Amino acid sequence: MIAKMFVFFLLLTCFPVSNSTEKEFDYYKLVLQWPISVCNVRRSCLQPPFSEFTVHGLWPFLAPDSMVTECSKDVLTKSKVKDTIKALRKYWPSFVDRVDFDFWSYQWLKHGTCSGLDPLPYFKLAISTTIEARQLLESLNRKAYKPRFKPYQMNDLYDNFKAALVKKPEDKKVIQFKCNKKDGKFQLLEIYICVDKKGVALDCPTPKFIECGDNEMAEIRYPDK
Repeated sequence: MIAKMFVFFLLLTCFPVSNSTEKEFDYYKLVLQWPISVCNVRRSCLQPPFSEFTVHGLWPFLAPDSMVTECSKDVLTKSKVKDTIKALRKYWPSFVDRVDFDFWSYQWLKHGTCSGLDPLPYFKLAISTTIEARQLLESLNRKAYKPRFKPYQMNDLYDNFKAALVKKPEDKKVIQFKCNKKDGKFQLLEIYICVDKKGVALDCPTPKFIECGDNEMAEIRYPDK
């Protein structure tokens, strides 16, 4: 089940927490972006978009849906994450506006400083959960829910993503879709997966769809280019 994705969190809590502040928060949102949807609405990206989900961020939230941000001014340095630079470049690349390290630095200052974790365990947590999520989402390809130009029905695509992120049907939790638009048509931009501080999956808050319009039966693209 999706809770398995976050067992690594229990190990991470053993790390010292000297610079980050665990400000009051209730759960995380792991935000995964679809790079093709990031890049196909822009003139250019810093690097070619991957055809796998990558990390946008790991964000602490207060229930029901209030983001907790900027808990300290602890600046990220490369020495603090040197053991995971290779993995960060693979799973947490920057495609727009800033180079990879600047992207990680921004996410750390805005979100990571509220986690109660030092930079290394914070970024390792995001990477490990992303790896597990990507492995689970491979089942979508086996069910023919692949990236393509032809649109899907929004609620149908959502339900299949939700089902793919668990081992057993009874463990399904509410996730969130965020959309953007390409040529006036909605496309999948991000998925949000919610977990508590012990790493147990929980339902994300409503609405299920963010910036995707009001019609769950509308068409949505999961683009391949």
